[in-house]
Amino acid sequence: MLAVLLGAPLAAAVLVGVLVLKIVLDTRGKLEVLSAVPTFPEVGWLGHWPWWKQTDIWKKIQAKAKALGPVFRVRLGPVPMLVVSDPAEYVRACHRGDDYLDKATDAYECFNKVHFGPWCQNILSMGSDEQWKVIRRALSPCFSTSRMKPAFEVTAKITQSILDQVAAAGPSKSFDVSDLARRVTVGVISQWGFLCPTSADDLSSTCAFVEQQQKTATAVHQLWMDPFWWLTLWTDKSARLHRENCRMYDNTMAEYTKSLQARFDELPPDTIAGALLRATNPKTGQRLAFHELKSNVAIVHAAGFETTSSTFSSMMVLLLQHPHALREVEKELDAVGLLKTATCPSPRPLEWSDIGRLAYLPAVVKEALRLMPPASLGTVRITGKPTKICGYDVPAGVAVNFPHAVVDRSAAAYGADADEFVPERWMDKSLKDAGNLKEPVAFSVGPRDCVGQALARVELVTVLAMIIARFMPVLDTAINTFVDLERQCQYRLTLAYVDGVYIKFEPR
Repeated sequence: MLAVLLGAPLAAAVLVGVLVLKIVLDTRGKLEVLSAVPTFPEVGWLGHWPWWKQTDIWKKIQAKAKALGPVFRVRLGPVPMLVVSDPAEYVRACHRGDDYLDKATDAYECFNKVHFGPWCQNILSMGSDEQWKVIRRALSPCFSTSRMKPAFEVTAKITQSILDQVAAAGPSKSFDVSDLARRVTVGVISQWGFLCPTSADDLSSTCAFVEQQQKTATAVHQLWMDPFWWLTLWTDKSARLHRENCRMYDNTMAEYTKSLQARFDELPPDTIAGALLRATNPKTGQRLAFHELKSNVAIVHAAGFETTSSTFSSMMVLLLQHPHALREVEKELDAVGLLKTATCPSPRPLEWSDIGRLAYLPAVVKEALRLMPPASLGTVRITGKPTKICGYDVPAGVAVNFPHAVVDRSAAAYGADADEFVPERWMDKSLKDAGNLKEPVAFSVGPRDCVGQALARVELVTVLAMIIARFMPVLDTAINTFVDLERQCQYRLTLAYVDGVYIKFEPR
């Protein structure tokens, strides 16, 4: 009897032991091949986890890249990973070809675990398989040039509403531009992409959806930075709170998705909602199952506002820290009759055609994206076969991180002033393209680039133009230098200004 009782536990223990041994041997084998790659001291079996979990990890990676070179090695528990900041390697790995590296789907599991019920990959977390291709093809027309004009109109309308309330509050009132930007972007993605009106532009009340998204982002960040986080659910009150926030968010997105399904006939195929509702699973030939649809609705909705609002905050601070750049924006707006001045007290409103005519203001947007990319840790890929990276032999199955915060500050691509805010670099036709970077990599490159980047650019240019045309913004927070700006930022899936970026809006 005792032998029988001990049989199952003993078998389970043996199985666990075999799996652990397999992981240890696999890790050791990979590390032996990677032994020539520069690294730095580890902390026992945790490896570099304590270092990786820091809120300023993007800055830590920048420092290590300067000290160790364009590629260095870390070990996150049993997982060896290369951190690569060479622009040429980044471009080669992300574009289709013999050197293409697909997404390391294990690194994106946290975006699936935010949902309850069947865990399901989405357009962000899945590999480049047939289902990803189906969803990508379905969404791409939603962000075509023809769809950007309606997006501009919604952006301008929401921004106008918010700026009217800002003006009514008076020049002594200080506003967190991170909050203002979130309200604009969540309003746009809801109204333009899902045909769901919101009250996000009402500054007299908090935006519940924005608050819920932020709480969920914090929980997902914990899962991403520490895959062992779930083990603390029984001992850590904050872990249980994060999990409960995820549950509430999942319930909200379930109801939201059901409401979209009920409105199927009134949601055109060229809207985000309509496109996702009509997408099919290539394995079944049927429309996406509810949990698949919910997961993709949630990730597109979240990606549609948090990254853009982070960039807008950085852009405003950088512009106000560089008066010459602000003057150039004012001159450009004045030249086309958009700037309120003594001689032009009633300038014409911003129009869709202006977006294509402006040159310096979009350069400011690009430079802000380059210096302060919202997804600063970039992308994590996986080697599908033995390869070479920066001259080093790399076996199959090794994770490779390309951090945007380092790639986009490469002196090889941008010259000696790569760490400086210079919007003019995007207007110089003779700019040497040493790293094959014609644009900032904030939206990634290749087939896995951000499907919604056109919308983000329209939003950023529109909101900035409307603010500068009407107001003289003044920083009301202790962010006087670029170093201050970086210090205020914490990494929480995207760069986030946890204490806000407060600005006063003095009317022109």
